[in-house]
Amino acid sequence: MGKAKTMCAIATSTLMGLSLASGALAAGGMDEKMLMELKQLIEKQQSQLDIQAGEIALLKEQLGGATQEIEKKVDKKELAKLETGKMITSRFKHMDVNLYGHLNRGVLWSDNGDASKVYFVDNNNSMSRLGLNASVSPSDTFTVGGKIEYGIRTNSSGDVNQENSNGATSNNWLLRHADVFFASTTWGKVSLGHGSAASDGTAEVDLSGTSVVTYSDVAAISGGQLWYDDVTNSLNGLQVKNAFSNMDGLGRDDRLRYDTPSFAGFTLSTSAVSGDSYDAAAKYSRSFGDTKVVAAIAWAKPDESNTRYDNQYDGSASILFGNGLNATFAAGSQDSKVNGKDDGTFWFAKMGYKVDVCSLGTTSFSIDYGENQDLIQDNDDAKTWALAAVQDVESWGTEFYIAYRNYQLDSDGASYEDVNSILGGARVKF
Repeated sequence: MGKAKTMCAIATSTLMGLSLASGALAAGGMDEKMLMELKQLIEKQQSQLDIQAGEIALLKEQLGGATQEIEKKVDKKELAKLETGKMITSRFKHMDVNLYGHLNRGVLWSDNGDASKVYFVDNNNSMSRLGLNASVSPSDTFTVGGKIEYGIRTNSSGDVNQENSNGATSNNWLLRHADVFFASTTWGKVSLGHGSAASDGTAEVDLSGTSVVTYSDVAAISGGQLWYDDVTNSLNGLQVKNAFSNMDGLGRDDRLRYDTPSFAGFTLSTSAVSGDSYDAAAKYSRSFGDTKVVAAIAWAKPDESNTRYDNQYDGSASILFGNGLNATFAAGSQDSKVNGKDDGTFWFAKMGYKVDVCSLGTTSFSIDYGENQDLIQDNDDAKTWALAAVQDVESWGTEFYIAYRNYQLDSDGASYEDVNSILGGARVKF
């Protein structure tokens, strides 16, 4: 700007000099000496103008190059928005549609006391999945939408075992959600179709940051593994998951579900599930400064086709402090339908710590312990404990994890070797 002003001043003085010269010549009052001095002045000013013009041309060239780079960056950002925001659209212009999911693959090593084996698996703690959400809001207080979601199970860590390295699941696609919902901030939310019953997930609240590899469903790491019996010196067909259960409600099924609006952190839910099953749940989630608390409790009544138990009760709670320390607890029981058999029970406890040790993201550690009593038969005592670590790389949408878990089973008439498992892998979200 300063150079531009200088050029204006030079041009103005030149014009003034020419005007004066013209006036003097017109009046006949300018001698030859004055004309010579004026000519020299004009030539000097013209030289300065040429220099300034060259400098301004150079600046324009430099600014032009920088502007092109900025424009390129802006174009790339705008293109990225178009590519991510407009790849999936609805024929209805007000409908918001988005694709989501994750891939969760790992390597599992397991030893049942007789033999060990390595498996390449899909992590059943949080199976790979693909889903589509759609919603539209006719008003600020009312939303209509739906969800379609499939789990993708190839070599599930919860199915593979010593006799079947490819897992026990023949169908790799598992329908998880296919439902519609109508939600109001005033009267709550109604969901209809295949999805979570009200009690689903009530035994699984967990703020530790390690639930991608270990949580209250302790059999998810290697539930398909077969126990080795020292009495018969053989595999008797009993799997790890037969001895452990977190009794987590009615799961996902075709149902009609209702959730109240949240009040003071509380939400109440109930559902009627196909086959005359029913459940009800209460959930709580609230922050107190840097401390977060979540909890849930549920009752579930399965249909008559369930010959093992009648009513089921479960609950869980988790607290995360501002310094990264956290604690989780879950428990449940089942009213046995088998005459003379004791009710099955379980409990699970976890301690964890979340810390930012590097710029990649949060690192989470946990240790847990759990027990199931009388699940298969009276006097069965199944115990488990685990260590886990998870590294979140937020900018990649990726979590790297590793966990070690030990399983023990004491049962009348048998002597089972411990099952030890290590699962490591990565979950990539999109």
